[in-house]
Amino acid sequence: MIEMLYAMKNLILVFILACLVSPFSMVLAQTNPTSPQIVENILTVAEHRDELVSLNANISTVLADSRLTDQATRQMLQSSQGIIAEMLNQKIGTNSGQLVDLAKWMGLQGAEKRSIQDAEEAPTPQQQFVLDNPLAGREVYLTSLLKGILTTYLEIDREAAGATKLEGLLQLYLEFRPTIERSWWLADGFLLYAPLWTQSRYPQLTAEQKQQFLKDVNDARAEKVLGPAADEEPMPTPTAQEQAAYDAAYQFIVSNTPQP
Repeated sequence: MIEMLYAMKNLILVFILACLVSPFSMVLAQTNPTSPQIVENILTVAEHRDELVSLNANISTVLADSRLTDQATRQMLQSSQGIIAEMLNQKIGTNSGQLVDLAKWMGLQGAEKRSIQDAEEAPTPQQQFVLDNPLAGREVYLTSLLKGILTTYLEIDREAAGATKLEGLLQLYLEFRPTIERSWWLADGFLLYAPLWTQSRYPQLTAEQKQQFLKDVNDARAEKVLGPAADEEPMPTPTAQEQAAYDAAYQFIVSNTPQP
């Protein structure tokens, strides 16, 4: 029952995120805003700020726990606090992609926590740390927030977003594809907005990752043919140059994806 209630809470949080980010996108679209302007508006939303404040407080709790002895994890958590401070105090998301590592760790801790609970055995001291960890399984809201921020950089700045932000978004897609909203559109977005970077990065993916990426792109392309739903705005039509670059990138991944 507890797990079910927590899952419902996560779904509600994601719904709130989608509802709150979208109005900013529609309003700002009227004035051709820059990516920093959109990200600043995202990070002004009270619910997002509350979540970041909560994450920061829970990280402090975990860092104060002597049972956390892994130094690499401690360093990651400390680095994450610095990035969260930037997001809260300066309302910038320049380094937000690095929080994907925090989201991964929270997800792994959540999975381990469920496994320990399912075993119904007396926990070891290290297992008790996982059970007590306030960050375990808290990744859903963060991944949705990161998707909103990093997708902004991809769609507005395109290739100029830089490898760090693009890599952060790719890692988010690769690690959380089953849970982030409309992940298949994200795969297609890489081809449309950063075709050159995608082609340079694609060969480094595993065969399984390539197959999933191509499937997601094809799913997005199939949806494009159907056109927008009644409650959706039509996507801007790519220029001839953008369409040519997209087509070349698509052919590249088709040619470089092994058969299942």
